[in-house]
Amino acid sequence: MKSLPPLKVSFWLLLLAGLIVVAGCKATPEIKPEDKPDLEQLLETIKWRSEKLENIDVEFTADIKYGNRDDRIQLIIVAQKPDKLFLEAVGPIGIGTLGMFSSDGEVFRHYNPKEQAMHFGPATDSALSTMLPMNIPQRQMLEIVMATPRMVNAERKAFGYDYDEKKFRYTVINDSKRQDIWFSHDGEIARTKLGNSDGSLVYDLAYRGWKRHGENDFNYPSVIRFRMPSKGVEIKLKASGDIKINHAPPASIFRLPFPKGVEKIYIPGDAEME
Repeated sequence: MKSLPPLKVSFWLLLLAGLIVVAGCKATPEIKPEDKPDLEQLLETIKWRSEKLENIDVEFTADIKYGNRDDRIQLIIVAQKPDKLFLEAVGPIGIGTLGMFSSDGEVFRHYNPKEQAMHFGPATDSALSTMLPMNIPQRQMLEIVMATPRMVNAERKAFGYDYDEKKFRYTVINDSKRQDIWFSHDGEIARTKLGNSDGSLVYDLAYRGWKRHGENDFNYPSVIRFRMPSKGVEIKLKASGDIKINHAPPASIFRLPFPKGVEKIYIPGDAEME
């Protein structure tokens, strides 16, 4: 058998490697300018999910960047409209639970097992800052986790093709806020940004990997990316377990009991913890 010269062998190996790489990469469909979707139908999808999705129970692998810290934890979240929330942060093997947070919409409780302390008080907008490295209202957290962003009341609005993102973008502006929503090729939310009238960014939120879940066949993203530049926070949530949608959780999960011997620390309603 006649062997190929070394140069030709290298060429064919490179070509074969290239074909393997191409075959292994799935191209992400893009919406083209001429394929303009129906805006009313897109907004109706958001409205439908917002109305029909009552609660969700999901476990995430969470990559959290905050200041000089870069942590990976497991984050279990149970959320129920309009304002009930439970979170449990679990560290690597051998460390266990890092913290637990519950709120029934009236009272919040945050258990810190390392310090054997329980913060508690009125479930105000700053309550979550006892556990998370940012001050974010509970209802906004529910909207993020449920992939149902609240729509800003529009005084001015526009809908068109964003050539940088290669997606259609819906923009609404009023005296205090600007909201941009980009839609994926299948009509779901790909990204949403909320900013103030002065141009500062409140948050930047992206969703990827929408899949059907639950008896009602709800579409839900596999990956959620959240950025709050003003706080130096970036969080990536990747669903790592079963996603339960509209399976009513027990009411007790939203009001943690006080563990025996724990230090009780009351947080007034107007306080904010950094």
